[in-house]
Amino acid sequence: MRALDARTARDAQDLLATAGIDAAALPGPYRPAPDGEDITILAAGGDVDAFARLCAASLNAPECPLARLIGLHSAAPPALGLNDVNLFTGAIALDAPPKLLAAQVEACIRVAVAEEERTRRLATAAELGVSAPQPTEPRKLKALYIGAPSAMFLALEHMLAQLGGVTAAAFSSFAGFDHLHDEPFDAVVLNGANDPATAVSLCAALRRNASLYHMPTMVVTKPGDAATANAAIDRGASAVADANAPYGPSLGWLFEAVRRERRRRTAEHDIRALRDLMGDPRTGL
Repeated sequence: MRALDARTARDAQDLLATAGIDAAALPGPYRPAPDGEDITILAAGGDVDAFARLCAASLNAPECPLARLIGLHSAAPPALGLNDVNLFTGAIALDAPPKLLAAQVEACIRVAVAEEERTRRLATAAELGVSAPQPTEPRKLKALYIGAPSAMFLALEHMLAQLGGVTAAAFSSFAGFDHLHDEPFDAVVLNGANDPATAVSLCAALRRNASLYHMPTMVVTKPGDAATANAAIDRGASAVADANAPYGPSLGWLFEAVRRERRRRTAEHDIRALRDLMGDPRTGL
């Protein structure tokens, strides 16, 4: 856990601890971690130029961690869109509910492990003279909204249209799952403000489906409905939005989940393709 000052580092360390994540706090200018460093989390804050220098020093360090994450606040998510920031593997909300924070870190590590495996397999393929697999075809950003019409649907539709994406709507759970089985989506938004029980049930149903398990999901709740928000997070929601609050931050974290999931899918596509190119067809190994 790296930060410009000791207080920020300790505060971030405490927030990670509530999420069940042990992290050593290293404040100040970059220096090697005494016991090694598998995951680097840089808590944003303080002087912008000094933080940029800390990030650059981490990037240029001789020991490269498996993942390099930036720790932000829930109200200040990464920018919308699908463009990756090369400096970081991903972003996490340090002040998010503990289960949501733990899920974000786990998802970032999952992506980092998949990309590391792809890198190693590509190196092996190069040694064997095997060509790299064909990349996946670019696909337009697409989200599915399930539930009664609301301002969130209009906000989501407008935001995706600005980014060249599309939003499909299903005003019943049955129609929603028909959509999910018929076409690929990057994210699902569930309106739990009108029918919280159905939204929570749908969120849980996505986690029980092997092909939809990692689907980035946001649940909209009534103002002050902490029970539904907590239930949604317990069932794997990537973000929760208050129906009367500004949607920008929640959509920002939903897009961050979409970026992670797209990277994971791309890495796993390459891993499977390399397995087919280099494997023994008789044994599948």
